[in-house]
Amino acid sequence: MTLLEKILIELKDLNSKIENIEDSNSNYTPRTLDGKANLTTTEAIKLLGIGRNKLLELAHSKSIPHINNGSKFLFPVDQLFNWIEGKAANNYITEDESEIENRFRAIT
Repeated sequence: MTLLEKILIELKDLNSKIENIEDSNSNYTPRTLDGKANLTTTEAIKLLGIGRNKLLELAHSKSIPHINNGSKFLFPVDQLFNWIEGKAANNYITEDESEIENRFRAIT
């Protein structure tokens, strides 16, 4: 097999992988809330159950996903739900971690 034939085989393989990636991405639909992709500050406050000052503090410190639209903030629904899920995932210990902590306490 010549070098050119090997390159052609590799290119066909890469093209196939690219097509698979494109197909998997086309199935993704971002989450919306009541048909909206972005929430206003008031809507985000209601969703999160926090005060306006806390939400603005999080936005100004770049601690929460948001879009700065001039003097207003918009909060992308899909990214906001991912942010909430990430925060929630960090607030509990799995059984494995709990068992490790108990063993550590027993040793010390």
